[in-house]
Amino acid sequence: GHIGHHRGKEEALSLFTWLPDECVYQILLCVGVTDLIHLSSTNKRFHRLCRDTRLWKQHFNNVLRSLYPIHLSYKQYSRKA
Repeated sequence: GHIGHHRGKEEALSLFTWLPDECVYQILLCVGVTDLIHLSSTNKRFHRLCRDTRLWKQHFNNVLRSLYPIHLSYKQYSRKA
């Protein structure tokens, strides 16, 4: 039971080894913050990728957009003027 389940996780993570960092980064943009924290302790590569400031800025901006959609829309519009 548990050993097979663990092996499945290892196999899934090994699929990422052949992907370039930028592709993994794009996938990490779709992962929740809690999962990013867990993934960062998986191995050195995920630790490095999950600590990327671009990733956290994007997650932060997504949270802000969901909390204040009207304000950000107005701010973006007013910059163009």
